[in-house]
Amino acid sequence: TAKDLWDALERQMRGSEYGEQDRKDAILYEYETFKDIEGEQLLDTHLRYL
Repeated sequence: TAKDLWDALERQMRGSEYGEQDRKDAILYEYETFKDIEGEQLLDTHLRYL
């Protein structure tokens, strides 16, 4: 929602402490939801992960 976007922007502008936590959360989410693509070669999956 627009409020969620506004709140995220406010946290980012408020200070590095909040911005850093948002970055950590985004990286953790990306890690937890990483999957291979159907038909993708193992090497391609590995390279995409890096």
